[in-house]
Amino acid sequence: MSNTTSRRTDDVARRTTHLLLVTAPGVAGRAGQFAALVALALLVEPSTYGRFAVLQIVVIGTASVLGSSTAATVNGAAARVPGARELPLHALFWALLRGKRRVFLSGAVASALIVPTVFTLLSGAPPSSSGLLASALLGFLSGAMPLGDALVAATSGRGQYLRGSVLEGARALVGAGGAVVGTVQFGAVGGGYGLIAADVLLVVGVLLRRAVAPTVPEVTILTLPRDGLLAGVVANVVGQVTQWILLFAVQLVGGPTALGVYGVANRFASVVTLAPISFGRTVIGQLTDDTAVERRWTARSFLGMITAISSVAAAVAFAVLLFGFPALTARYDDLVPLTVVLLSGTVARAVLIGVGHVCVARRLWRTWVVADVTSLIVTTVGVIVVWTVGAGVLWVTAVFLFSNIAGIAVRATSAFRPGSVDVTGAHR
Repeated sequence: MSNTTSRRTDDVARRTTHLLLVTAPGVAGRAGQFAALVALALLVEPSTYGRFAVLQIVVIGTASVLGSSTAATVNGAAARVPGARELPLHALFWALLRGKRRVFLSGAVASALIVPTVFTLLSGAPPSSSGLLASALLGFLSGAMPLGDALVAATSGRGQYLRGSVLEGARALVGAGGAVVGTVQFGAVGGGYGLIAADVLLVVGVLLRRAVAPTVPEVTILTLPRDGLLAGVVANVVGQVTQWILLFAVQLVGGPTALGVYGVANRFASVVTLAPISFGRTVIGQLTDDTAVERRWTARSFLGMITAISSVAAAVAFAVLLFGFPALTARYDDLVPLTVVLLSGTVARAVLIGVGHVCVARRLWRTWVVADVTSLIVTTVGVIVVWTVGAGVLWVTAVFLFSNIAGIAVRATSAFRPGSVDVTGAHR
């Protein structure tokens, strides 16, 4: 028994090391993005940084409604294309765009309406007509972000994990640089344009490459499961509404300055979710069942790894805040305690995302959605209670922790229940 346990431990260690090496460029890009956006907090006023942080959450969150569900399903779809590694990436991308062009166009139009509306509501500042127009155009152009996610997913899905990681890292670095320059020069909305610049350029570049490329075989089977895509959109809509409720509560309780403090704390907490997002996109195809195979992840080993790495990342992020950025703790009141609570909630969020990957791999669509609805309910009730008793921003942030724990309980109960799925992924 001890020899078997030792072999399994060694196998998990080898797979973890390999996964870390493959995803290193993507993680490094995200680290560079983190450093740039933290530095931005020292270059602008707290209220300006709060507006940018809110806009970033709204833009990326709205785009992720379609982007994350698309990425998760495209990864598996690309893996099923015969000879995918030999096909040009633009051929796979064109097949996806052609098959789901109405979905992506609808997402861009919806973002053009959602971004200015939600940004105005959460930031608490009345916009000018030109500001509304600029944020609406920003929302429409952010429709390129789901396409950027799909490009990375298609690259990884056809087995080119390192190339996909490099692409992901480059997107992060270019977007961060654009956000810093845009915010310093033109304010929060200018930073939003810089944030999406990488995806706009990437999509335009691939389409131009497709236009001038010689004839390539048509790919006709890169289709996304309709039920999976619908479940992903619904789950992500619910997840974004949950996040927006929290932001609205922070603004309501503490005003624009509190949004700035929350934005900085959230910047440090964001590194915690790097592991489940980056690793999950790479190994989601291995999580369809718990058959123990060498050099293959099971759901339990994957979640154990995610929990450990996310916890370490939270501890490192807190240490970096305390010892690496003393100017931030001096400039933003109550940043340290708020970061502690938010880091705890984000570790729970990382585990929730990890269990979500298991649900997607096993096509537990209903569980995927119900978990996010549960988190929304807990968040709504928690915020109402906090507002009623007159508690502060710290308690608003604590609601985030409780809502993620509730979501984990729902997803894990179904994902690990024996016989919960059949070979097609349908609930029994």
